[in-house]
Amino acid sequence: MFPTNKKSNQSGFTILETVLALAIVALVFLSLGSLVTSILRSSHDMNLTLLSHDQSRLALNKLTTELRRASVSSLGSYPIAQATDQSLTFYANLDSTSDKEKITYFSDGTTLKRSVTKPSGTPLNYQTGNTITDELVYNLTNATTIFSYYNNDYNGQSAPLSTPVNLNDVRLIKITLIVDATPNQLPLPYTLSTQVNLRNLKDNL
Repeated sequence: MFPTNKKSNQSGFTILETVLALAIVALVFLSLGSLVTSILRSSHDMNLTLLSHDQSRLALNKLTTELRRASVSSLGSYPIAQATDQSLTFYANLDSTSDKEKITYFSDGTTLKRSVTKPSGTPLNYQTGNTITDELVYNLTNATTIFSYYNNDYNGQSAPLSTPVNLNDVRLIKITLIVDATPNQLPLPYTLSTQVNLRNLKDNL
């Protein structure tokens, strides 16, 4: 009697099982890719936000330091030359020379800029050809007010001086920067504010 041949059970993946396995692997990779993309985007947005914060702090520190040096111009003009919601022009000595520079901080769209003009010529004057302009802060969202002005009656809650501002009345300037490096998404806009007391301007009259 001859032994009966039995077909051995063959193990392996069917076409359907292979397709399902590949689909699962593809979904896993897609999920990982989406997660990595989201992490990278969040990291990029956070870096932009931190950069905007640093720019704002540095700009306010510079403005505060220079504004406290406000003094009569080299031509004898009042220390503050212009005061509006979006721009501020004043005179101060920024270097080792005796001449006073004309300094303007102003918004240009969503950018805070600073221009400095050195006096020159005979007779001495502030020529625009001697002006250097720098960009300090990007992504500003201040639609109306960056600079607010107050007189000696300011008590912490007083309303700012109405426009046009009488320059001789200004004794305190409040600067507010609202920055949003990632509009319409998190993190929310960042607000940084400071104020500079200018009561010593009376001595310059």
